[in-house]
Amino acid sequence: MGPDVVEQLIGILLDLNNPLAVRSQLPRILEKTISQQAVNGLLSGLSSHPFEIRYQVGQALARLKTKDPTLHIAREIIFETVKKELQADTGVWTHQGRIITNAHPQVSRLAIHEAHNLPKHAVLHHVIQLLGLVLDSETLQFCRLALIGNDTYLRGTALAYLENVLPKSIRKGLRRHIHLYHPTGQSKCFHSDIINELSHAARVLMGNRCRLYSYPECTNGNYTIIFLTGKLALHASLCAGQQILQHLEEQHNVLVDLSAVDSIDSFAVASFLEGLYWAKKNNLKFGLLRVQEATMQVLQVTHLDQKFPIFDSLEGLK
Repeated sequence: MGPDVVEQLIGILLDLNNPLAVRSQLPRILEKTISQQAVNGLLSGLSSHPFEIRYQVGQALARLKTKDPTLHIAREIIFETVKKELQADTGVWTHQGRIITNAHPQVSRLAIHEAHNLPKHAVLHHVIQLLGLVLDSETLQFCRLALIGNDTYLRGTALAYLENVLPKSIRKGLRRHIHLYHPTGQSKCFHSDIINELSHAARVLMGNRCRLYSYPECTNGNYTIIFLTGKLALHASLCAGQQILQHLEEQHNVLVDLSAVDSIDSFAVASFLEGLYWAKKNNLKFGLLRVQEATMQVLQVTHLDQKFPIFDSLEGLK
């Protein structure tokens, strides 16, 4: 794709008069060029409307940065963009069915965007994704799961980590929204060694990920099968969730093969739930395959065994 074509696509993306259905597809097309020109154009899209466009742009930038870490993304641009997202009404962050955006003058301020292709807690996901472009993305994604989870200790540790690495202006705005997920029960102070513990734990688990799990993917009919091994805990669960969402975003039906998984934690369950939610909203299929006894017990305790499609084998799968 030549520079002239990329420039034209960027212009279409930024033009609010173009159909949303067209504009929302362009970030994924632009990322295929893996060029600084594409990055610069996508960065311009971070101020566009509605929220769906900004979310898709953020996802595309994250994938581009993974493909080529040498691509330049200015820290000040990301911080300023995040500050603007944090100015949104708190209701935007907690609304569970739709995303309500502060609209551009050409878009009704009361316009409600159907979130059929956005994950739960999409605004938090977007903000953390953006910050991960210029900070430690792996640890930040771990923090995201901790913030929406029910473990008070981990949530407090994540907050302490964010307090340590984010600029003051962003910390203040983020704190205003985060407490809405868990208005009570948060610890108020944490030792600095806990912050180091969070960052260190994420890095160690990331370094050991080949021992904990693997992703030999294959296809079976209309499904992509993700095969996991070992223990799904903390950061391993996060990485599994990212793999699941990646395939769903590519419009693949997904089965997660748990036949070689020894145990799962609440973060793994959250990743599976996010995949199930995303799949349902996009008319895709998501299920669990060959669930072992220890894992099934976790699902049964939370009654999630009745929520997930669970298959014993590939026979008869449609």
